[in-house]
Amino acid sequence: MKNMGDLQKMAREMQANMAKAQEELAAATVEGSAGGGAVVVVLSGTQDVKSIKIQKDAVDPDDVETLQDLVLAAFSDALKKSRDLAAQRLGGVTGGLKIPSHRRALEATRCRPQDRAAARLSHPADADAGR
Repeated sequence: MKNMGDLQKMAREMQANMAKAQEELAAATVEGSAGGGAVVVVLSGTQDVKSIKIQKDAVDPDDVETLQDLVLAAFSDALKKSRDLAAQRLGGVTGGLKIPSHRRALEATRCRPQDRAAARLSHPADADAGR
């Protein structure tokens, strides 16, 4: 068994690695598309929308619903890819340890400090811990 100093050192290293992974996620981008590229959504690894591109031929004033469906599908595709990227990058940092919610780590990269406390309090795992 490791002594307390070794455990603290491991925790500091894991925290530094997590911070680095979060910075990399914020800089990384993923692309989701629909309609054969008629609509393309670019998200960061922290799920921030970076751009939306819509080809002219995808815009039909008489069929707005199809464009809405394409935008939704492209966004969903990009969001899935961004979440997969986050799970891959943050999962590697924890070395397979089951640390509560990578979602919280992502929120920490996007939120102001005062919002982080509210996010932690609203997480279902925290509600269970308070019982």
